[in-house]
Amino acid sequence: MFNNVRYEDEEQNSSYRSYAHNVPIQFFGPSGTPAPDPSNKSKLTTRSWNSNAPKWRTAAGGLSLEAYCYNSSCQAYNKGYVLVKWGYRDFDFFLNDRDVGCPMCGRYVQTKNFGFCSTWYKVVGCKRDKPDEPLQHVDTEWDFVSNDRYYTFLDSPEDLVYWGQLKIKVSKSRPY
Repeated sequence: MFNNVRYEDEEQNSSYRSYAHNVPIQFFGPSGTPAPDPSNKSKLTTRSWNSNAPKWRTAAGGLSLEAYCYNSSCQAYNKGYVLVKWGYRDFDFFLNDRDVGCPMCGRYVQTKNFGFCSTWYKVVGCKRDKPDEPLQHVDTEWDFVSNDRYYTFLDSPEDLVYWGQLKIKVSKSRPY
């Protein structure tokens, strides 16, 4: 099964685009929470846009949160990732996650990955590359991604790291 994502330019209310992607992830563990590593540029991957994505996979400028909806009465149930348009707001993985709702039914969905479009972003936190390694502090430089593609992170089990703290900062304009 493939997940398509489309892009909606909210300011110009124009183009819709999508990409294909589907990898399930579980989030729990004694050494931190396993999640993709947005601090590692070598794990950044892009997806081409496509205009055939369902409404629940519409990305907008800024940060998108990728999750699954487990509400069996939801239109997006069992259809792969939904995209939650977080926009140009900073996201604390452990504090803001409770505020993440399915774009179709509004029920809580647990963030599984992160996507970007037309934004500046940086990552701050503490992670372990492996469960038995010590925590390392993360504070990346600001980086920019355009709207020519959907930018996300590799999220197969071997690509996950263990987060003790994870904040993603986003900015519409150059932050420095």
